[in-house]
Amino acid sequence: MRWPDVAPGPVFTRILGDFVQMLGNERVEKDAHRMKRPAFSDEVAPVIAFMCSDASRWVSGINLPVDGGLASTYI
Repeated sequence: MRWPDVAPGPVFTRILGDFVQMLGNERVEKDAHRMKRPAFSDEVAPVIAFMCSDASRWVSGINLPVDGGLASTYI
């Protein structure tokens, strides 16, 4: 069985600055309009908790973007 993955977008944490530096300002500015803002950890944590719970036992083989819609703007 393949376990599902949670793919968070940018999150307001101590490493957000490192993330921005790694991607570069040009890339960050290019993507900034695609979402309202980075997430807060309490917006991502419930999704991870759900995926770790028995309630998601029938969810399999997905990569669930939790990114404020960022991934959907590339489709």
